[in-house]
Amino acid sequence: MADPQESTEGLSSGDDPRTPKSADAAAFWHAQIKLAGREEDAWRIRAGKLVGRYRDEREELVKSDSRLNIFAANVELLKPLVFSQTPAPAVRRRNLIESPLLHQIGRDVAQVLQRSLAFQIDDRPFDKPMEAVRDDVLIVGRGVAREVYEFETERRDDVQTVMQPPLLQIGPAGEVFETPRPPVYLLDGAPVQPQFGPDGAPFIERKTDERVVTRYWFWDDFRLSPARCWDDVWWSAFRHKMTRTALREEFGELGRRVPLTLKAKHAAAGDTTDGQPEDPDSRNRAEVWEIWHKTKLQRVWIATGHDTVLRRDEDPLRLKGFWPCPEPLYALTTTDSMVPLPEFCLYQDQADELDRLQARICHLIEVCKAVSVANGDLAEVAKITAAKDGDVIPIQSPGLTAEDFAGGVWSWPLERIVQAISMLSQRAEVVKRQIHEVTGLSDLQRGSAEPRVTAAAERTKSAYGQVRMGPRAAPMQRFVRDCLRIKAEIMAEMFEPETLQRMAGMAVSPPMVQLLREERLRNTTVDVATDSTIRPDAAAEREEAIEFARAITEFLTIGGPMAQQMPQLAPLVSTLLKVTARPFRLGREFEQVLEETAEAMAQPPAPPAGPNLPPGVQSMIPGAGMMAA
Repeated sequence: MADPQESTEGLSSGDDPRTPKSADAAAFWHAQIKLAGREEDAWRIRAGKLVGRYRDEREELVKSDSRLNIFAANVELLKPLVFSQTPAPAVRRRNLIESPLLHQIGRDVAQVLQRSLAFQIDDRPFDKPMEAVRDDVLIVGRGVAREVYEFETERRDDVQTVMQPPLLQIGPAGEVFETPRPPVYLLDGAPVQPQFGPDGAPFIERKTDERVVTRYWFWDDFRLSPARCWDDVWWSAFRHKMTRTALREEFGELGRRVPLTLKAKHAAAGDTTDGQPEDPDSRNRAEVWEIWHKTKLQRVWIATGHDTVLRRDEDPLRLKGFWPCPEPLYALTTTDSMVPLPEFCLYQDQADELDRLQARICHLIEVCKAVSVANGDLAEVAKITAAKDGDVIPIQSPGLTAEDFAGGVWSWPLERIVQAISMLSQRAEVVKRQIHEVTGLSDLQRGSAEPRVTAAAERTKSAYGQVRMGPRAAPMQRFVRDCLRIKAEIMAEMFEPETLQRMAGMAVSPPMVQLLREERLRNTTVDVATDSTIRPDAAAEREEAIEFARAITEFLTIGGPMAQQMPQLAPLVSTLLKVTARPFRLGREFEQVLEETAEAMAQPPAPPAGPNLPPGVQSMIPGAGMMAA
């Protein structure tokens, strides 16, 4: 797709035709943001209504407006099926055919990244952003999260300056002259390349407390270029709502000139803080857009109401895919557009009908009362309503008999009302079954087995439910995996070796650092996968562990002696051991141990040691020399 920013309109003479002026670039990006907003305006309006429907927000709840919130019920039922537990990162090498030295270094690099990922997930919140993404997908149809690289800096002024003696050199005529050499700068005994202050004093600024934080991004604060698929997206933008203090910290003095266009909804002119009038700007915010421009590998900052670009950053993270976020997670996808489509759209007509049925049922229940209308002359009717079980009320009205009361009392027709309620309830059950069929929830286990159903039938039903729910969980698993891959790539590209060493708890050698920094080598030797993000059934997990132990034990029982008796089959046996463990989820956790076991099996057996006898005695014993050899 051609980049519209390559236009040369509005450029002054002498400007680079590929670099628009700051004002022109800001106007261009404001137009792009507005265009992307119009592309998704209808969805954003619908998404806001769906959030209100999920929360069951109504201005005034009246009896005739009763509803059955099937939407919220479905979302709550699907949440644990999409994401319910912290992923377990597993880093492994892609290319297993390599030199022994690179093989060992690649294994150490994979172990460092795996431990560092586990440390980051445990140290920083990861489940909360993923749960928010999951909720957005189920409610509004799209979820977004990104990885943010953060660090603190530490200034060290205790840099030691060591003056080197001059270098003695001999000229063409034999004369000796001295050549001064630059000083050597040491920090904690190690040579460094310092910076210098205004007074010429050397200092070192080092990054400390490095971290990669996974941040959930609200669905209304994300924009992307209109496209059919993620590969065609050439820019994406994240909206920040910044205070004046945050603007100054991020953009310096330029942040003072950015207008605060987002006015606080609840700010009043007479608000005070600690008895002092509150600054009207303390609650207002500036609308700042952080735009990631993939075509030029730039990050551009603009603000609504500000006519120039705030800042440009050249490829800030140096990622292979450039984006700081994986492809947004969608509930439903089509090949003609990336505008989200909430799943509720598939059954909104049935949900509306269910609300109408529920409102009618509630109204009929309100009027379903055991009341009667009686002749005012029948005083005994009032005593009947207050009578207890077994009471006998005598007739005191002259000239009346018990049969006369039947014609003088008319009862409210409860039978017809109850029949109508029953018919509406049956229709409501039909509509709910239709919704469950559309969403696939009818195939899920409801927690109780049907009577007279065999165990095999229950297992088949459960397996079919997993097949139906698999397409829901798989995109979430890929999204989590991609987040972890970006997190691992940022750590490999940006983290200092000391930081990785502290997080992994193991030494990080210079060859390992080189492998981490070399993108071409790292991509062929390191991969990141995730464990299942759905909490497994305890019984199924136990059965898998038993089956895994049985399969490995049986294989070693047969393959071990075979490799010892026929060393030429050892490579085949070791490869089969890896293949046997690969289908099991536990096989990833034991990958390194299995590789070491397979390598040990592939080694030829050591020759048996001969008897320790003197040479003269060995020659006297038949076969002793052969045994010693």
